[in-house]
Amino acid sequence: MEKPIKPCEICQGDCIVKTVYEPGKKYGVACQHCGNESELKSTRSAAINAHNKTSYRVHKVLL
Repeated sequence: MEKPIKPCEICQGDCIVKTVYEPGKKYGVACQHCGNESELKSTRSAAINAHNKTSYRVHKVLL
């Protein structure tokens, strides 16, 4: 059973696990509202753990 994903640190929006297939299959957690992303990890649980423990993440700004 997966751990619950904490809300986004920036906007408190809902976050989801996303899968990136290149290069190799990796997982990351991204906010559905502002696009804030956590570091990519090799497993879903590692990505969720990294997201839940990190208080500062890079915010991608759409120009």
